[in-house]
Amino acid sequence: MVKRGKLRRAGFVAESVTGHEWFKAFSGRPRPKPRLACNVETSDSRRDALNILRMDRESVTFEDFSKSPDAVYGFDGAEFRYYLPSIFLLSAGHPNEWFRPADLILTLLDRGLDPIVLDGFTEERFAGLSTAEYQAIREWLSLMFKTEQYFDPARLARCLRTVRQLEDLSGGV
Repeated sequence: MVKRGKLRRAGFVAESVTGHEWFKAFSGRPRPKPRLACNVETSDSRRDALNILRMDRESVTFEDFSKSPDAVYGFDGAEFRYYLPSIFLLSAGHPNEWFRPADLILTLLDRGLDPIVLDGFTEERFAGLSTAEYQAIREWLSLMFKTEQYFDPARLARCLRTVRQLEDLSGGV
């Protein structure tokens, strides 16, 4: 569980959500073991993911993700879900800075098509979450879209619609 001191160091401020609630929602997710060591054939995104996988989700920092900018692309589904509350916390703690992991999540959830067409990459990362995990995602989205950088009510609505569809497909485990 995240200690309050870490939340303060992250500069975390939120109205209705705390980092503790985000971590609690995903607390049933065990820390994944890296499935592959780096070698010459490892992609840059997987190398970045392996750099992040050396740390637990409570100790990874904004700077760690900045040094490994493609980590989120290199995570498998379990790794992505494990680090999701860290991404929520770090992006909320730096609301005026562009944060690649947060931007990827928004891009994955911003499905402009009607009906929504989900790809395997997105489904592997977001399908099958618990009701509490989907609620944490919705609350993080609402918080992010209140910032000047991401303020876009239409994009928020599209992201929330995608989360609803993913939750419906999953049956709200």
